[in-house]
Amino acid sequence: MLKPTQAQVVSTLRAQGYHFRGFQFSVEDPCSAEDVDWNYKDIAHPHFLHRHVRRCYAFADADGYSCIDLHRVLGFQLAQSVSTWVSGPNRLTTQTVSFFLIFLIEVSIEDVDENRARTTTRYEIGATSRPLLALAFPALKWLLQRNCNEFLREDQGMRVRRGELRRQGFRFAKHGIASTLQISANNVVPPAVPCTHGVTCIDLTQRDGRMIQIGRSDHFGLQVALQPDRVEIYPRLCPHEGACLDALHAPGQPAIQCPWHGRSFQPIVTLAYTQTPTTVLGPLHRFVLTASQLRIEPLGYADRTTPADWTRWRPPTADLGVVSS
Repeated sequence: MLKPTQAQVVSTLRAQGYHFRGFQFSVEDPCSAEDVDWNYKDIAHPHFLHRHVRRCYAFADADGYSCIDLHRVLGFQLAQSVSTWVSGPNRLTTQTVSFFLIFLIEVSIEDVDENRARTTTRYEIGATSRPLLALAFPALKWLLQRNCNEFLREDQGMRVRRGELRRQGFRFAKHGIASTLQISANNVVPPAVPCTHGVTCIDLTQRDGRMIQIGRSDHFGLQVALQPDRVEIYPRLCPHEGACLDALHAPGQPAIQCPWHGRSFQPIVTLAYTQTPTTVLGPLHRFVLTASQLRIEPLGYADRTTPADWTRWRPPTADLGVVSS
């Protein structure tokens, strides 16, 4: 696959009679350059986070993709063909053509401090007519920067979240562009540390569908929904890429959904209310249900059943009081 830099493409087009004008700006995020690089290569999240554009992919491999972006402008839907490729370490180059104009965008990412990255976006706009380019450039610069700022604002939560998890010792599997479409993959690598929360007892007198959060939003964290006829226990961390799953469950719905990529999760454990005490051993916790309370006990290393995907673990169906989901 041909992987020229922005400067190389500009040089080639100048030889064909095109004139270019450019500008650039930089932003910093509280995460690593690896996280920003992943954010740009992740082609699954735009459908869920960037509602102002719809993207139809035509091709994707480890180092590049092509797509058609559908924009809504003044009530009209405009189609834009886009090609993006990896043109170097932590660097991506994008090209698109609109009428008589060529747009070349290059993003380069670098670590400036521990868990802090700087992203520099460089735009080059080309046209065969120098007067036309000079006339259109100010308005195009304003539109392009506004559009880029909107994307950055919508993606900022992903970058901040990854930085927070890294500071807690989490790591993430690396992969190419096309593999980011595999949302069932588990790319989160939790740290080998004890549970971050102690024993928790939840009173069962109010069973109105409320969600109670246990611990923090990591692989030990839980969300407990007190439904009228059962207790549902959900994760707080998506094992795919680390999204926070807090407060994403509405009473009466069968699952929660990751806000980044749409992956759905049924309860880790579902317990029917019973007068007989019920104990279920989960992947990272022991759940003890009585008539009046739910007791959640973190497991020690020797007791854990810890599967690769703790969100898909299910207790044996023979356990008393467990309702298969």
